[in-house]
Amino acid sequence: MVMEITNVLLDKIVLSINLVIFFVLYKWGAQYLAKRGKYLFLLKSHITVYYTDWLFLPFNLILPFVILFDFNLFLRLLILTTILSLFTHSFWFSCSKKARRGGCFFNVQKNKPRSVTVLHFFFTGLEMALIFIFFLSSPVNTILFYGEIFILFLFSLSFFTNSKKINGKFLISDGVNGLFLIGLIILKVKNVTNL
Repeated sequence: MVMEITNVLLDKIVLSINLVIFFVLYKWGAQYLAKRGKYLFLLKSHITVYYTDWLFLPFNLILPFVILFDFNLFLRLLILTTILSLFTHSFWFSCSKKARRGGCFFNVQKNKPRSVTVLHFFFTGLEMALIFIFFLSSPVNTILFYGEIFILFLFSLSFFTNSKKINGKFLISDGVNGLFLIGLIILKVKNVTNL
């Protein structure tokens, strides 16, 4: 019995450390590629990518201790969310092309994505999969669960606050993403508290 509990705890610690390592490697890799490509200033101006994404560091660290992690479900979600990430970013690329305004992910002059883009697709795919697995799983620790809810709520607000700063105007797609995440948060809290 004690060995089983120890093994489960060890698995959670290993998963937590791996998620944090992935996050740190992504942040370092994105900055390295942007600096090498001489567009680090553009990456720094993308508030969500450069600053708000740091909310996922504590989210990733805590997640394995909040839910019973189903690795098979995670892999299926990862494939789905990476494809979803490709579609949503393709939409934003088309907006950049139309406006003839590039950014940290799209080079208008060369009419192609920048080097950091592929890394960003995998990061957003992974984080979306982690968010969805959080919403699809039952919490095993109530205090940490509400901590994760608070982190996701802060992230959902960033869709509204950062949209105009990043795009020069508020994009409906950002509002839809923010509202969708807030809706998931309300449904999850309602489900967990049985209101």
